[in-house]
Amino acid sequence: MTELEFIKNYWSYYIVLEERFLKLKNYIEFDCDNYACYSCELLSYLQTICSEVDVIFKEICGYPGEKYKNMGNYCVDHRRNCPDLVNRRVNVDYFGVEIQPFKDLTENTLMQWWSAYNGVKHARISNYKNGNLENVLFALAGLYVLEKELYKLITGNEKMNSESEFMHMVGWAESVHILF
Repeated sequence: MTELEFIKNYWSYYIVLEERFLKLKNYIEFDCDNYACYSCELLSYLQTICSEVDVIFKEICGYPGEKYKNMGNYCVDHRRNCPDLVNRRVNVDYFGVEIQPFKDLTENTLMQWWSAYNGVKHARISNYKNGNLENVLFALAGLYVLEKELYKLITGNEKMNSESEFMHMVGWAESVHILF
């Protein structure tokens, strides 16, 4: 995959998801006190974002397009290309927090936000409240980390010409913010 293919097919979609998320601040105060806030809209965001997490993980692990891969595979296979994934941290503007979205990713444990997504996907009625601000924020931070990791794999560079409006990798090169 080329840098241009990445930008057109993955990063542009991430930016759409991020812009959609940021519109929520018109209705929900972006504060940790509101993490438990849930809604049909947040549930929709969780499903959409986590679906893209699945897509990007397949690229990073080297099996794009394969149907029968899941987080169980990713927790082992990501190490080949992204050995420090579980240690990656993101500063999140508006919330004033630092998130480590993959800290719980092991062969025996999945991230809480991913488990919430699976709960919503497979048993929505009993897991409806999992479509909450906290799970969506952590899922989006996870997607952001994966996007940055995939870009680095493709280009060998941490710096992008287009950046997130409110998430920043801790310890990575600063980037120029250009809107497209």
